[in-house]
Amino acid sequence: MLPNEHHKILYIIPSLDLGGAEHETIDQVNYLYKKKYKVAVLVLSDKIELYNKLELPASSIFILNLKGLTTTRLKNLTKFAKALKGIDKIIKTNKIKTVIAVLPLSHILGRLHQCFYKNDYRLWCFHKSMQYQATPLNTFSKRLVHQINKRLSQRYDYGHIFISEAVKQNISKFLTIKNGVVIHNAVHLREVSSQLAHNYLKNEIIELPKYLVVFPGRLHATKGHNFFINSIESYIKKYAATELKILFVGGGPLKKDLTEVIIKTSLQEYITITDFVDNTLMLSFLTLANLVVIPSIHEGFGNVAIEALMQGSTVLASDTGGLPEIISHGYNGFLFKTLNGTDLREKFITLHNEKIELDTKLLRTDFKQRFTIDAQMCKLIKVIS
Repeated sequence: MLPNEHHKILYIIPSLDLGGAEHETIDQVNYLYKKKYKVAVLVLSDKIELYNKLELPASSIFILNLKGLTTTRLKNLTKFAKALKGIDKIIKTNKIKTVIAVLPLSHILGRLHQCFYKNDYRLWCFHKSMQYQATPLNTFSKRLVHQINKRLSQRYDYGHIFISEAVKQNISKFLTIKNGVVIHNAVHLREVSSQLAHNYLKNEIIELPKYLVVFPGRLHATKGHNFFINSIESYIKKYAATELKILFVGGGPLKKDLTEVIIKTSLQEYITITDFVDNTLMLSFLTLANLVVIPSIHEGFGNVAIEALMQGSTVLASDTGGLPEIISHGYNGFLFKTLNGTDLREKFITLHNEKIELDTKLLRTDFKQRFTIDAQMCKLIKVIS
């Protein structure tokens, strides 16, 4: 695509922060660009940590730079007006025909733009999370914003894209769905060896145990770290740390709080928390692990689960959200009932005691058949065309 050509597809996203939705959007945009589609990106806020991951020319990347504009809170109303003017200028200048709005803030701004500026384009709302489970309508202001959003959605949405059936069901309870389609998340195929993880442990002077459990992903309240600790605390203390050890890999804002919990429960010999690690090292840890645990409290889909399949890792996950659309119990992994400590503990004990590890080749084949970026983007291109 030449820099001076008009763009036809515009992705709108609140930020290019270090989040799953942001990484997924960048992968999609880069894919479209490489396939010669006319595509551009509009970032609403000043959070652009992943800017350099975009492979588009600078002329195809628009940053409104509205500080702190990442949510639909009413306190951001004055920034909404500036955002709408910026959106309108970019859409008109580039003769956009398709807008893909990622995350709730982009959805509502896309709808408001259609309402006030009457531009002729198709607005697709891309839903990446269990929005109304993660953020329930439990205050007057949230309910007010939702009622406005609901009416705008009925009138101005052209279609809805969901990353899982679970997300579709969650959103459908609150919004009228038009042209709704489920397109599972995907990641680029990368089979990484365990050597990087070995090197990391050596550098950090962490002894590799006989049985390594890896808990991947950012340290966030929805990921179930505290629940996991409470569920298996008494069991892991039966073993020496050289026999059984758990790594929380990913880093995040809860590191300090989780460290205090680990010290309070006297598990510091058994559980180690890393700082932020890049995706390659994360994949290496998944390859090294005897068991990957994903005990999320709610999860729109679960990219770490498909990354674990890609690395041939045995997974034990909660049955929340979209995770059962990835993991079939007993076939390509194992599931336990969400927030059921007894069920988690029993299945963890069985997997550990019997040293159950699924066939690596089967898991990687399953990934290749269902979760490659090519498979995802073929569906998306068909939908928006």
